Amino acid sequence: MPEGWKHVAAVMAPHTMCLHYKDFIIKRAWHMMGFICEGLPAGQGQVEAAWLFDTLKASPYDFNVLIEVWAPEQASLADTIRLEQQWAAEGAAYLRRTIPN
Repeated sequence: MPEGWKHVAAVMAPHTMCLHYKDFIIKRAWHMMGFICEGLPAGQGQVEAAWLFDTLKASPYDFNVLIEVWAPEQASLADTIRLEQQWAAEGAAYLRRTIPN
């Protein structure tokens, strides 16, 4: 039986020392043949942050959270970097509001 992300998070929570947080969405392709997986700023995708951080309370460690940005390629490298920086700032603000003290 396949393991979902919630099962894996719950099993690994007591061992978590560092979390790499990347939000995403999986949606049907427009032609209905397959799926598209796209990155989004933290808090705008399918990751249930409140559930995740509540589950990670099982960790005995004061773990770090690293924000991973999976921004789509833009028209230029400079535009892509700007979007990554924007998403990183948005993600940090979201996670600061979401992570319990």
